[in-house]
Amino acid sequence: MHQNFSLAVDKMVETDSVTQHEEIERVQTSFRVKVANLQVSPQTIVLLLQFAMEAVEASMLHGLEKKNAVVLLVRKLVMDAPMDDSIETLLLEMIDDGIMGHIIDITVAASKGKLHLNASLEAGKIAAVNLAPSVASCVTDCLPCWKG
Repeated sequence: MHQNFSLAVDKMVETDSVTQHEEIERVQTSFRVKVANLQVSPQTIVLLLQFAMEAVEASMLHGLEKKNAVVLLVRKLVMDAPMDDSIETLLLEMIDDGIMGHIIDITVAASKGKLHLNASLEAGKIAAVNLAPSVASCVTDCLPCWKG
């Protein structure tokens, strides 16, 4: 699997190989320093992803290069870390199935204000405010009949 990482990096840096390859090596070194005291596990994988994103964000890579670099950094870390084979397989499947990429996409969308999670909450508040008087009136009118 280590070979896959090297092939992916080589493919990623075909255009401007010296500069991009040096940048990826620099980012990998920075990332490894940040995560040196962390254990790789299902409980820490998202934190490791965060550190990889922070390391790559400070690089000269752009767009899809950044996303690919983040995924490759986390994948290599998982492959190199001492852990039970079943846990390694689980984490690598999560990475290879695109879950890491989707988390990156959601995080980037949120950072750019394109993730509208509060819109549904606001709609709920508006509905509650507008319905409250009607519900209160209905309960007030119907309460004597219920007590009956």
